Amino acid sequence: MCGRRKEYDPGAGDTEIKLGQTVPHSGPGSRLWRAGRVGEAYFQMLNEKDGINGRKIKFLTLDDAYSAPKCVEATRRLVEQEEVLALFGSLGTAPQTAVQQMISLPRACRSFCSTPARRNERSEETTNGPCRLPLYPTEARILARHVLT
Repeated sequence: MCGRRKEYDPGAGDTEIKLGQTVPHSGPGSRLWRAGRVGEAYFQMLNEKDGINGRKIKFLTLDDAYSAPKCVEATRRLVEQEEVLALFGSLGTAPQTAVQQMISLPRACRSFCSTPARRNERSEETTNGPCRLPLYPTEARILARHVLT
């Protein structure tokens, strides 16, 4: 690099990549917190195998209590204070809809969310990747086929 300093986006460096997540650790959707554990386990496994291109993943997960206002607060903390590179595995239709405009800013991106709402699919406003849950209309068709057979 001829003495030039490498430039990274916030949340990424030579040795570490910071990712964040909001899930309901408490509140009415707290049983869904287990879904967030999948990301933790996956990144732990990657870190045990030398991370991604030698970089360890620092995975931060914050409680949003399945509440849109708390999700906004937690997402703002992850993006502005913790300076995560991306959000991964955040879940919930109402919480993720509440942060959609915030995460469409050039500095923030959301890699994967878990919500079956069509409005949180990839769109021009967000950098949202594919959701891991079937969309509500798809789920309804699957359930209807099951009931009819």
